[in-house]
Amino acid sequence: MESKALSCPVFGCSLPSIRLTIVKVNRLIAWFLLVMPWLHAAMGTPFLRGLLYDAVLLAVHGVLSLVLFGLPRAHTNHWMVALGLQPMGMTQRNIFLLSGWTIAAGWLYPAAIWLINYMGLTGILGSGFWWIMVPATVVVWITLPVRLIEHISQAAHYATARWRVADASKRTNISILAVVTYLMGQTVNILLWVA
Repeated sequence: MESKALSCPVFGCSLPSIRLTIVKVNRLIAWFLLVMPWLHAAMGTPFLRGLLYDAVLLAVHGVLSLVLFGLPRAHTNHWMVALGLQPMGMTQRNIFLLSGWTIAAGWLYPAAIWLINYMGLTGILGSGFWWIMVPATVVVWITLPVRLIEHISQAAHYATARWRVADASKRTNISILAVVTYLMGQTVNILLWVA
């Protein structure tokens, strides 16, 4: 007998299959984000426009990841998670989610500061807002390069596990290749931009 709790009358399919489809789409977006710098360079996309495209894809990937997997969880020092810092005792899954959260916060915090300033709400929120948001943004941006590399490396590691790559050195090499591919692509784009 079919479970009504898992049926999806709107789409005519089960919720687990919808979730699996969303997971696969999200993984595809993640791979696109990895090679996007090279696509920008090959297509001659201006650097800032390429960043805008990346930001849109990153936002979609982040929202889907948040819906699918939630926020990183820590048993203590929750304020550290908001700053992209890793409290002791986090599981590997939560460390991976933390690296993704830090990347998102690197975009969200400056956007929130700009938006609140643009809307003229700084007087209402008072100086406490600046004393919290500006240092938080600085801390997030300091940790961002490490978290970005960590997130790409761990994502590639999880991908190789799904692909059943048993050799640990091959998994490590694929993770390194993924990080180098992304960083070199961004470097090429920056060099083309300043040239």
